[in-house]
Amino acid sequence: MLTVMNLTNLRKVESIGPRDAARGVSGLVTAIIKVKRPGYRPAGLKVRSNISDEIFTAEFPADQLAALELDPEIVSVALSRALQVEKI
Repeated sequence: MLTVMNLTNLRKVESIGPRDAARGVSGLVTAIIKVKRPGYRPAGLKVRSNISDEIFTAEFPADQLAALELDPEIVSVALSRALQVEKI
């Protein structure tokens, strides 16, 4: 079952652009996550890379965004977006 997450009520989730926010987000997402406590990693995330003790990248189902919003240890979640590459 595919769940689409509406981002309008999530304050910790940084903007991913108006087109993506309007469509909602579904499936697996990748994000940069900042936490309050060094080494804290919420359950259910696949950590991809540690940037520091408080910042890391992770992959997780989009429907987990609401739970991350409620987690008091999380400062912010910056969803990744596709890069726009100009052809030369």
